[in-house]
Amino acid sequence: MLLALASLIIISGCFLFEVSNPFISHSPLLILTTPLSAWAFGCLLIYRHPCFKLSKIQWGIALYFAVLPHVLAVGTNNNYWLQGSLGSLFWVLAGLGILMPFISSTVKLRVLLPTVVSGQLITVFLLYAAMEHPYFGQPEPFSQYDATMTTRVNESILILPKELADYYINVKKMADQSGFQAKMPMIDMSGYGSGVLYAINAKAIGSAWMIGGYSGSNNVAVALLNRVSCTDITAAGLLIDPDSQMKLSLTILNGFGLIFEQNFALAAEFNIPSTNIARVGIPSKKLQLWMPKYPTRYTTDACEKKRNSL
Repeated sequence: MLLALASLIIISGCFLFEVSNPFISHSPLLILTTPLSAWAFGCLLIYRHPCFKLSKIQWGIALYFAVLPHVLAVGTNNNYWLQGSLGSLFWVLAGLGILMPFISSTVKLRVLLPTVVSGQLITVFLLYAAMEHPYFGQPEPFSQYDATMTTRVNESILILPKELADYYINVKKMADQSGFQAKMPMIDMSGYGSGVLYAINAKAIGSAWMIGGYSGSNNVAVALLNRVSCTDITAAGLLIDPDSQMKLSLTILNGFGLIFEQNFALAAEFNIPSTNIARVGIPSKKLQLWMPKYPTRYTTDACEKKRNSL
């Protein structure tokens, strides 16, 4: 009962904190309530009943499981606690390791029930919190999404906020009017991955999302495009956000024999609604679609020569 009460109090407190603080991004750490409750309960029993002792091996096993999630996080350049929560199963096992001496008989297995139930409740709470406060600044809870759109990829249906659904529908219309054809190669130079290439069923070359805004972003983009054939690169259109701080430099095209001002023409410009999830913190309000001017047989040769000269 003490373990159940401790788990319930800790879980309830953390859950209320998460729901009332939508900008706190530590929800995955809620799983820590299960092993912490088990450890607190185990230490209390050891203190009150000296006959229950953990051997050095048992302590070692518990500590071993406790640090394994951090081993998973090494090298990720992310917060080790948040990244480690992806391996939180081992934290739960660490908590169970403390309880092993107290459940040596089948009758005492009921001690595990609060731990198991707590782990399941945490999953429910995390799903609820994620739906109420979606990832990356989406403007509304999932329950309020009331518009649908059909993508060109296997005719999949997306459920979105109405303004965002209208935006993608208009993007597809404008892309069609600009001469875009499905599966046409496209390079997303916006630097933040707005989902436009997916919505219009473009062939994203290099990477579906080439991240911008960092000191090595342009070098990574060049490395990704170096794996793409010159035929695709020179036939590709460009998705550009001219005002974004995260945009990739257009000079990276020079390494493939392309000069932006000479080889591309503006085909369409898309207005961005305030509800677009990719626009959070980005001041610009438009995306531009640029299409290649010249037949690719000329630019492909220039691309091959440029690559061979490097």
